Amino acid sequence: MCTKMIINAGIKEVVYETEYHFSEQARDLFKAAGILCRQFNRR
Repeated sequence: MCTKMIINAGIKEVVYETEYHFSEQARDLFKAAGILCRQFNRR
């Protein structure tokens, strides 16, 4: 549900702070929509 809402909102990148497990289906949907998912890297 959240994945589809993110796609429909036109968001192009998802940045998360702590380790997060995306389901394979969510990862495939993000990839098909051209959405980048990455972990925030504090320097």
